[in-house]
Amino acid sequence: MELNLKKARKLEASIQKFLDKGFPTTINIRSTETLQGARKALEKASKEKAVELLERDKLLTIRYDIRRQIEAKNETSGINSLINEKVLLEKKIEQYGNITGKSPSDEELAADLKIASNTLGSNYVQKYIEVGVFNESFLNVILDEVHNHRKHIEIIEDKIAEKNLSNKVRLDAEQTKLLQAKRLL
Repeated sequence: MELNLKKARKLEASIQKFLDKGFPTTINIRSTETLQGARKALEKASKEKAVELLERDKLLTIRYDIRRQIEAKNETSGINSLINEKVLLEKKIEQYGNITGKSPSDEELAADLKIASNTLGSNYVQKYIEVGVFNESFLNVILDEVHNHRKHIEIIEDKIAEKNLSNKVRLDAEQTKLLQAKRLL
């Protein structure tokens, strides 16, 4: 059986969720049971739990086989490179988002300096004014760059989605049968 990478990731998560439900290794025996009856119930439960443990082991192996196949497909198909490029662009956008304020015009700066110097008072405590360092033209370049990065991220996400659908993970007949028996497929 073949699954695209998107479905394979969902299957892998479903297998882990199934395994996370727990694996109780105790049983309840009625206190009125005979020793022979209790021993028989224990032997039956032991055999059933041993089979279940083997199945859980196989499911865990299948899960990690799926992960390995996804990892290999991500590398060979270029998905890892695309994800890396996307994260880089997101970090650049985040960095640009931290740029605040534009530099004041000469008139605005002169007015701000005059106001600050008039409030020095008799103690002559040095005052500072906070102003942006980038002019409006430069800030517009940054906004354009952010816009271009966002458009490029959309293109990358489309390529990743396409590769997730076109690349396949293979499950053999035995794996498929166990996953179907556990209602995971």
